[in-house]
Amino acid sequence: MALIGLLSAAAFVIVVALTWLIKLQRLKKRVNKIQGVRGLFAIGNVHVFRFNPDEFFEQAQGVAYMFQRDGVRMTRIWLAHMPMILMYGAEECEVILGSNKTLSKTFQYSMLSPWIGTGLLISEPEKWRPRRKLLTPTFHYDILKDFVCVYNKHAKTLVGKFDSYVGGGFRNIFHDITLCTLDIICEAALGRCIDAQKKESPYLTAVFNIKYIIHQRQIKPYLYPEFIFRWFGRGKEQEEHVKVLHDMTSKAIHERKRMVDEAGGVQKLLEKETASGKRRMAFLDLMLDMNAKGELPLEGIQEEVDTFTFEGHDTTSTSMNWFLHLVAANPLVQEKLHLEMDEVFGDCDRDFSYDDLAHLTYLECCIKETLRLYPSVPLFAREIREDIDIKGVTLPAGTNVVIVPSMVHRDPKHWEDPEVFRPERFLSQEVTKRHPYAYIPFSAGSRNCIGQRFAIMEEKCVLSTIMRKFKIKSKLRTDQMRVSAELIIRPMFGNHLSFERRKFGEY
Repeated sequence: MALIGLLSAAAFVIVVALTWLIKLQRLKKRVNKIQGVRGLFAIGNVHVFRFNPDEFFEQAQGVAYMFQRDGVRMTRIWLAHMPMILMYGAEECEVILGSNKTLSKTFQYSMLSPWIGTGLLISEPEKWRPRRKLLTPTFHYDILKDFVCVYNKHAKTLVGKFDSYVGGGFRNIFHDITLCTLDIICEAALGRCIDAQKKESPYLTAVFNIKYIIHQRQIKPYLYPEFIFRWFGRGKEQEEHVKVLHDMTSKAIHERKRMVDEAGGVQKLLEKETASGKRRMAFLDLMLDMNAKGELPLEGIQEEVDTFTFEGHDTTSTSMNWFLHLVAANPLVQEKLHLEMDEVFGDCDRDFSYDDLAHLTYLECCIKETLRLYPSVPLFAREIREDIDIKGVTLPAGTNVVIVPSMVHRDPKHWEDPEVFRPERFLSQEVTKRHPYAYIPFSAGSRNCIGQRFAIMEEKCVLSTIMRKFKIKSKLRTDQMRVSAELIIRPMFGNHLSFERRKFGEY
């Protein structure tokens, strides 16, 4: 009987394996009709992949540029047995990002779930739709404008640090900017100031380490199995970092919930804090109010808080670093910015206000042009669950689409002199001429970034505060800046700037 059972089990395994192989061969036959790199049996193109953060991204772009035939901006590669379609054309991206049939993220996103759960960023459409609808009002301008004081507070700390650098030659400011954005998002999301700019932050250390671990796992298929990752990869180290991250956010959530419960509700607590001059409006308060109404469970709050703190500091930090480098490396652009600063703020040392947003048009153009050249997120990915036709090419169900926004943003079909930093591209009369999917730094379609308004407001405040005070120079030319693409696109060797104080009217 034991032998019969063993033979039956073996037969079952063989049948399952053969069924999988037959399905895979059918999929390969269809996918290989798409232009791309020839792969080897079982491993695909993995043997030629470069896994360092700078080399992997540069290689992906190089492969894509090899295959721009017939006006179709798509390239096929095989990640072991998994077909990946690199996509880098506006029209092609519109089919994917603009469709409600392609809202599912690829399974590589699930490698973030030990940290951020299954919140807005990675949840399946069935969970994402109601959660997005619930949280969208949280990012309305009427609510976001209350965060201006938070932006100002931490921007002043950053400017004070930069002021101490005057006369000290070139300094790497990448970490300084990151600490500032971490302070901002923690106070905005959690209502608490962690003073990352003034003292060591275990949270930030954990963030830096876990991002690298997750990215390396995402691009190395042999680390996908949980057992291998835990025992032969860096799974145990990741668990330690996740504990640090969750301890901080979980403590903040439960402390605030206790205060809300004791006060008899969020609104009563806010009224009490307003009267005492300690009002701490935060995204967490809004979500706790949803929790009290039965709309959002406590674990959902944990997911979204972790998602906000992850996405909300890293992306804005790298964007502001690239902005300062590009402005420092382009003196004429810097002069125009200083002129706008003086026109808007005058010879006055007042704080940035919500009303200033509408008047800082050239600053906004510079921010958007920065995000064109260096979009914070290097890749967006979608899982194709039913056949899709793009320009006569069929993407079969079972394939994954990987969109490369930095290449979409450099397509000469839509961008003249695409490698040149030219903020005037984003003047209103120029924007209306372009394809709506030619510029996608925050993704596009219904599953775009919910926090993009928050990010642009934050950048306008912090960057205007810096540019009012200083003239800046970059140690390196832009063509000397290496790009490191992990979960974000960052300058590989930091951002080395020098600072000189400026007076009103100095250009």
